[in-house]
Amino acid sequence: MKKWLDNFKNMRFLSRFADLIGLLKICQNLHFDTSKPFSRPTEYTTTKTIRKQCTNLLLQPATEVRSWLNLFKTIIADGEGVLWIYDKPIPGAIDALNQLKASGKQIYVCTNNSTQTRQQHAFKAERLGLNIRENEVLCTAHATAQYLKDLEFLKYAYVIGAEALTTELDAAGIVLHNDSGPDIMHETVEKFATEFRKEANVGAVIVGYDTHFSFCKLAKAVTYLKNPNCLFLATNVDASSYTGDMVLPGTGSFVAAIEYCTGRKAFVIGKPSANMCTRYIQNGLIQPANTLMIGDNYQTDMPFGHNLGFQTLLVGTGTHTWSDVLHLKKLNGNLAKHLMPDAYIPKLADLNYFLPR
Repeated sequence: MKKWLDNFKNMRFLSRFADLIGLLKICQNLHFDTSKPFSRPTEYTTTKTIRKQCTNLLLQPATEVRSWLNLFKTIIADGEGVLWIYDKPIPGAIDALNQLKASGKQIYVCTNNSTQTRQQHAFKAERLGLNIRENEVLCTAHATAQYLKDLEFLKYAYVIGAEALTTELDAAGIVLHNDSGPDIMHETVEKFATEFRKEANVGAVIVGYDTHFSFCKLAKAVTYLKNPNCLFLATNVDASSYTGDMVLPGTGSFVAAIEYCTGRKAFVIGKPSANMCTRYIQNGLIQPANTLMIGDNYQTDMPFGHNLGFQTLLVGTGTHTWSDVLHLKKLNGNLAKHLMPDAYIPKLADLNYFLPR
């Protein structure tokens, strides 16, 4: 028995020795390029540290960030605060988006600004240097008009908003009850109320950004919305914006006033609602699983992305910065999670470091 065990041990040793010799022969045939740093193959690179962590991309290995960016076929970027501020491009941001498009990705610009038509948004983007076509712009004025067109809406629309909104509605074949511009009371409230003639065929009240928002417009909107069959649409519900030291009321403040008076909730077209992208997803132009939403506002852009199943990237050149994110991380609950970006970068231009030139 002892002799048999000794033979068995020798056989195991010889087998392992043979395996070792074979491994050494394999290694002799391998060629290692010592001029390049070792990196994991792309298919093994993890992106778990980026997903839903609000990861600062500048603190991650470049190979991992590139692998993460390679996941996306479609990039949707907000305009204001991401690519430009008013009419001034943010340095390097437009170049980064152009590079993403040149690498083969489908690019869209998505904005809640209802004071410009889709054509005007595209013209502005092109003028500032962005390689984009009109059908690559997602804007609330155009999306609102298309929503009513898809409903085959045949009644009149009472509109609170800028000329761009009425232009898009008119182009979609929506009959307007009123024009954009001022609606000011020139007499007493009693006279205004008694002389008002309600149009029976108004079937929708549409609220966009309107610097001429007034008591008269509020009263008329509320009156039409007493009819429960009258649609109540809002291009967006942004609360406010800033110009210098001044806080400017946003569309959301007008919508809130009407909601308070009527007890009704508006159907919102723009971010964070998913409605602005629904048609593109249904038509197969956007696939949520491989789409990245880039924005500067975690109250609109980030939940917009989450609502549609996109991954999200917050840039710090607009409404919210890294300090705001750190504050958000301290909060608990589902709301904080819904607002939390997947990733963060100080400015979109920083992506140029990770992109092929």
